[in-house]
Amino acid sequence: MATSAGEVDLNEAQRRALGAVLRLAEETTERIEGSLGRSKWRFTIRLHDDLTPKERDAMRVLCGRLREAIGRAHTALGTEFAERSLRSAIRGEASVLWAAIEDTKSPGLRGYGPLSSEAANAVDGHLGHLSHLVLAVVRTLGGVTGELTAKAQP
Repeated sequence: MATSAGEVDLNEAQRRALGAVLRLAEETTERIEGSLGRSKWRFTIRLHDDLTPKERDAMRVLCGRLREAIGRAHTALGTEFAERSLRSAIRGEASVLWAAIEDTKSPGLRGYGPLSSEAANAVDGHLGHLSHLVLAVVRTLGGVTGELTAKAQP
């Protein structure tokens, strides 16, 4: 049933649930669009571009239609915007990555089996450099705590 404001009559919990689904739909659409523009030449993922030009064009059209449908549903159902800070989003992503890197250095990697000192030094050297760069991302945005900095020391 529509309200006088043109919104469907839903309670707060229902709007939150619908808002979460619409945000997921929008984020998925963004990932699809991002995938269409990604370079095939990556270091850790080999992207086999098996889309025909016709399929690629169709995906772009469908992403546009998805965006329109998401917008219409957002307006009609009265879902709220999720306020997100780009700074916070980048810091959060980088922090998760930093934790994964730290957990995979030689002490953590030994949990998967024996590791020679040569291999441990190579792994820790590469991951230490990645960890340093990820911390630089976080630090640039004012988000490194003393604990993270201390743990990242070689």
